[in-house]
Amino acid sequence: MKKKSQKIEIGYILIIVILAAAGRISFFHDYRNTPAYPVLEASDSQAYYYWSRDIESGKLIPDKAFMKWPFYAYFLGFIFKFFGIDIAAVYLLQYILGIINCLLLFYIGKKLFNIHLGFIAALFYCFYALFLFFESLLVYTTLSIFFNLLFFLYLINISNKPLIRDFILPGLLLGLCTITQANVLLFGILAVIWILIMADMAFKSRLCCFVVFIFFSLLVISSATLTNYIAEDDFVFIAGHLGINFYIGNNPQASGLFDDLKGIGQSQEGMFRDATIRARHYSQEDLKTSGVSRYWLKRALIFIKNRPGKYLKLLAKKMNFVFSPDEFIHDMEFSMVKDKIRVFRFLFTDLRFIMPLSLLGMFLGLKSLKKTMLIYLASGVFLMSIAVFFVDSRYRIMAVPFLIIFASFAVFRSFKAAKKRNYRLLGILSASAVVLYFGLQYNPHNKPQPPTAFERFFYQALEYEFRKDYTQAIKFFEIADRIRPGDEDVLFRLAVLYYRLNDFSRSRQTFERVLSINGLNVDAYYNLGFLYNLQGDYHKAVAGLEKACSFEPENPKYNFELGLAYKGIGETDKAKRALKMALKRISPWRQKDKNLIIGELNQMISSEGG
Repeated sequence: MKKKSQKIEIGYILIIVILAAAGRISFFHDYRNTPAYPVLEASDSQAYYYWSRDIESGKLIPDKAFMKWPFYAYFLGFIFKFFGIDIAAVYLLQYILGIINCLLLFYIGKKLFNIHLGFIAALFYCFYALFLFFESLLVYTTLSIFFNLLFFLYLINISNKPLIRDFILPGLLLGLCTITQANVLLFGILAVIWILIMADMAFKSRLCCFVVFIFFSLLVISSATLTNYIAEDDFVFIAGHLGINFYIGNNPQASGLFDDLKGIGQSQEGMFRDATIRARHYSQEDLKTSGVSRYWLKRALIFIKNRPGKYLKLLAKKMNFVFSPDEFIHDMEFSMVKDKIRVFRFLFTDLRFIMPLSLLGMFLGLKSLKKTMLIYLASGVFLMSIAVFFVDSRYRIMAVPFLIIFASFAVFRSFKAAKKRNYRLLGILSASAVVLYFGLQYNPHNKPQPPTAFERFFYQALEYEFRKDYTQAIKFFEIADRIRPGDEDVLFRLAVLYYRLNDFSRSRQTFERVLSINGLNVDAYYNLGFLYNLQGDYHKAVAGLEKACSFEPENPKYNFELGLAYKGIGETDKAKRALKMALKRISPWRQKDKNLIIGELNQMISSEGG
């Protein structure tokens, strides 16, 4: 009997690995022929790529506190340092992690219920397309899921007879999970409390276990806190983006999804930078990262306090989105690859099947609450934590492995009912699944507003821009401009595109229009200064670039152009100071840019000597 069960397990594992590997091989074969590969310009992936290159080249302490979850960047930096700068190799590693995640889910299902349910769960994981998609981006999602599932599996293993020493490793694991993506922290604490409540042990022993767990969790998390303090002399627990993210999801214009804010950059780096500039401008204080986060948090809380009715409607809307079968993906890569990936035809590209089955499984699991409580906690914390901010598929996907366990439970119970010829129970389960399917699928409250004509043309133009079809991009941006005249984002993109097509005069005029709309647009000041330098109008270049540097005094790109402008008007001392600042702050791995700055400095020193 034992040999038979071992053969079944080996068979299941082989099927899981073959299916998971085949899906990823097929995905990558098509993905590398899309404009999103290897890294899309101005994307979150590019931001993590640049950050990891800084780390790989020896810059372990950033210039200021973290504005994003840090561990993934250090993970990438380690790979680049010891295995070379090879993005394809990173994707291969993430595909391997994806296959391991399938197996971890298999063992979680097996441990909690039985091997057959674990197999069903692993199949769901293999056939959910978004796991493959996020494995093909330079973002923390796959690594975070890996740590979360490993942590969850370890908790299951120690839950029956926990000892004090058993809480060292889960404490360390929770710390890693948290600095990879922090919304797991609450789940980890609640899960351990539940395990200790259910354990047959004295109160003193429970307390010791909990203290050991928290100590080792904080030991790992404090590495981020300490790094932030060294970098900026500021207390930032892990990352400083909590405030702006909370405001994005909780403001008078919030939709419940990730929305672009007026005057705030659309890229991740641009968003954090502009949030800082605006917070400092409106508060009239030189705020550090924690102060910027508090500023936006306070603005969101003022909205909640002053307009509680609207906030409650917004919260209800977000709750509907949380349980929607639709996907809400703001990563531009998805729209560029979804029609090009052939394996997507055979995979689930949304939660239309998983979500109703998981809700049915949640209901069925109430009968064995002691066994299923940890899955309820994981699903609840991951889903509710995004509803507090905003709903986005990249964050909701953290809950999907646990929703899959519930969905697999519903499927297994249906198979079991069919096997036992309990047609009454099978009929009830099938009817319930159908009702939930159509109820979720056709619920108008869990659907986002359809894109407006402006949004359709704007995002179509962005896609053309990413594809480097600048003429078509301009055409669609100009249509968007006619629909919504004077939109800052449209005008800025048009100005950039005019420059790329060498229409410098039109580009300059359009950047000036942007600044007439938003005097805090640092990118417009920089680009104007760059254009004036290009055309030899150095006095105007100085004015624009000094303004840009007043917003970001240590930005190497701004200081380099400012140095050139000072040189152009004969202000040699100021030029050298600006160039030295650029050289000091330039990323260590940007050797070509460093050589350019050094060349300009040497040229000025030589001319002075002559």
